[in-house]
Amino acid sequence: MNLVSKSLQGGNSITTKAEVYYKVSGSVLVTHIFSPVEMLVITNDKGEFKMYNVKENTISQAQAADFSSENSFIHDFLNDNTNDMGLRKMGFQLQNTKVEDNMVITSWLPPLDVSTKMTRAELVHENYLPIYMAFYGKKEKLLSKIFYYNYQKTGELNIPQTITEFQYLPNGDSTITKRNYSDIKINEQVDMKWLNYKIPDNAKTIK
Repeated sequence: MNLVSKSLQGGNSITTKAEVYYKVSGSVLVTHIFSPVEMLVITNDKGEFKMYNVKENTISQAQAADFSSENSFIHDFLNDNTNDMGLRKMGFQLQNTKVEDNMVITSWLPPLDVSTKMTRAELVHENYLPIYMAFYGKKEKLLSKIFYYNYQKTGELNIPQTITEFQYLPNGDSTITKRNYSDIKINEQVDMKWLNYKIPDNAKTIK
């Protein structure tokens, strides 16, 4: 599927255009960025991360749980994890559930290793689809919130074509990122070029 992402922080904005591919086997997520700079970003379920600069033939690599493709919303929607959006797998525990205006609102307690910074998460579903998720710090300070909307049915899948995320920084500033997805394709409709792309063996490794 195509992606146009616009981020705004401190009066500065940047627009990124890309194609996003996902392969269920190994949970391989490939993002081919073609503007402003052509890059290829590859992650998998093991948290292996590669970023390849096509023009300069350079590659940077890392591995960490935070890089896992299983943290992406695409993984959650394609693997039917929309009930908790991966919160259980991250160690969150369901605290309570309530219904307001036909929306199901669940609150989640974070795992101990992040509980000093985060006090709870909130997830809202409407018509069985996630429409909002937020994370809170001490004194109910909002750390981030995400809106999922403009859903499109593709095959058996309902996928949001627009996701808007607000990240609140310790200095009082915030980052707003709006991602618009389009031309969603599945199975044999997908061009496998970038999913099967092999980074050249002579690519120079950089940190």
